[in-house]
Amino acid sequence: MRKRKWQLPKMKKTLPTRQKKMIETMKAEIVAFLPGEEPELKKKLKCTYPSAHLICATFEEELDYLVHIKFEAVQNTQDKVFTITKITEEDREFRRLRQKRYTEKKQFEKLGFRNFWKEIIASGKPIVGHNFLQDTMFMMHTHETDLPPTYAEFKNQLHSTFNTIYDTKAIATFINSDSEQEPFPNTGLGSIYTAIRKSFDRSPRTIEEKFVLPPGFYNYNDASVGELSKAHKGQVRCVHDGHCFGTF
Repeated sequence: MRKRKWQLPKMKKTLPTRQKKMIETMKAEIVAFLPGEEPELKKKLKCTYPSAHLICATFEEELDYLVHIKFEAVQNTQDKVFTITKITEEDREFRRLRQKRYTEKKQFEKLGFRNFWKEIIASGKPIVGHNFLQDTMFMMHTHETDLPPTYAEFKNQLHSTFNTIYDTKAIATFINSDSEQEPFPNTGLGSIYTAIRKSFDRSPRTIEEKFVLPPGFYNYNDASVGELSKAHKGQVRCVHDGHCFGTF
């Protein structure tokens, strides 16, 4: 098997120039450390706290998360003792995934809702909501154009913007009218979602297997919402609405 040659790319140009030689020395020691059998390497470096944090983050990312780097400050000095540790393949994959989710989160933060609205329209895909006539009126007025004076005109305006619209409350009402026994006595979203889960005997795990959460929304499953309260209520309703529509 061909032995891999370890090389580090140049450090990002955000560290003070006076630390350049020390950083280059640290690079060389890490390069020599990686193919060896020692599990840990310690290196002392004189730098500020921001520079120390930057060194840790930059080295880990540029080394594709082959090592974990942390530091401790030496009391009454500017010295920082860095500890470089090799990590397992499982831990490496976890760090990659964590960085991916962090990057996705930052991308979502940069994307303004107006751009998101334009992307929805450009996609030509159906939109799904629950009892959301007034919501569509608000969104059209805020992001598209002024509202017309009559419902018929608004309906034409809305369908010229979105080809297909589904309302899960209207669907549940239609199912009730077309059935001998009403499967949804209460057509509120929470009641519909609960009824569907009971009818199909779906646990939080089976729901995750059938309905994949989008990037950045990994905590929006029933377990996280119920036990950890990590999800925003309005966005959880969107997830539930999608689950109901997918089941319909």
